[in-house]
Amino acid sequence: MLLGGSGLVRWLPGVFTHVLPGWAFNVAAVFHSEEALLAAGFMFIIHFFNVHLRPGKWPMDGVMFTGRATAEVLEEEHPLTMAQWADLATQPVSPKAVPDLPAPPPPNWMTAVAASLGLLALGVGLVIVAMIMWAQLC
Repeated sequence: MLLGGSGLVRWLPGVFTHVLPGWAFNVAAVFHSEEALLAAGFMFIIHFFNVHLRPGKWPMDGVMFTGRATAEVLEEEHPLTMAQWADLATQPVSPKAVPDLPAPPPPNWMTAVAASLGLLALGVGLVIVAMIMWAQLC
């Protein structure tokens, strides 16, 4: 409510000048920036702990870059999707009755690029969290 209200005051100052005194716009600017910083930090930290610090996912989950997951991962993390796909497993994909082959593992270069990008993004995220904490404490 605080973030949305102060955002409206900053977005539509012409409308709110008829109702609010001048100092309220300065207060809205401070509230909006501080609340946005806290909200972004909170969302990042929750994402960081739920995605990166889970057992078996440290330092990153390669599915994000390759788009390939094992049946065990799908069964654990996406049981409804796995149940839908299990029903389709007996049906052929094309009009011709050709058995489906499992996707091959990603090539080594794709794994290396994914790991590099993931660790770079992880480092940038940690720096951003440190800067948010520094901005809030100083």
